[in-house]
Amino acid sequence: MSEPPPPPRPLRILTLGDSITASGAWQAELSRLCAQAGVTLDIRNVAVPGTRTSYWPDKIAGLLKEHDPDIVTLFSGTNDDPNEHIYGESATAWSFRYVVEQIRGYRPADPVRIVPALIQYSNPAVAPAWLLRNERITNDTLWTQMKYYLPHGWFPGIPDFQQIPSTSEYLDQGGIHPDALGYQTMGRIVYQSIAAGMGWPPLPSAA
Repeated sequence: MSEPPPPPRPLRILTLGDSITASGAWQAELSRLCAQAGVTLDIRNVAVPGTRTSYWPDKIAGLLKEHDPDIVTLFSGTNDDPNEHIYGESATAWSFRYVVEQIRGYRPADPVRIVPALIQYSNPAVAPAWLLRNERITNDTLWTQMKYYLPHGWFPGIPDFQQIPSTSEYLDQGGIHPDALGYQTMGRIVYQSIAAGMGWPPLPSAA
C-alpha cells in the first residue's frame, strides 16, 4: 500500500518592517485567522525596530536567499523622514521600488507575492506634530509608488492601516504603537485585504 502524500509546505511569509511588525503581534492574529481558513503559515519575522524603508534595499537579496518566501510583507514608513533623499528623490519612494522589484525578480518563474501597506496614523493627542505630518507625507509617497505596480498584479492586496482609528482604543499610551486591539485589527485587515488575491475564503462573521 502506497504511503499518503506528505502535507503541503506551510505558506512561508517573510515580514519586513519596524517595531510595529517586530512585535510579531499582527502576524499572530493573521496566523490564527488563516488557520480557521485551513491555511498554515510559516512566519519569518525579520523586522527591526526603529528602521525606515531605506533600511531594506541592501538587505533584501540576502533575506530572500535565506528564507525563500512565498509572500513578503513590507510594512514600513512610520519612521521615514520625507527629507531623506536617495539619488535625488524621496528615499521612501526609491527604497520601496527597489525592494519591490528585487522581490519580483528573485524567482521569475514562480514569483513571490508582495504585500505592501499604508501605515496607520499616530494618536494626535499624544504624538508630536512633526511625526503626524511625516506619516501623511509618507503614505502619499507610498501610494504613488504602489500605483506603478497595480496594473501588473504584483500585489494580492494592499492592507490599508489608515482605516484603524488613531485613538487610545487602538494605540498604546505612547500613541504610536498598536495595543492588543490595534494589532488584532491589523491582522484582520491583512487577511481581508489579500484573501481574494490569495484564493482564501472570506472571513466568517464570527472569526
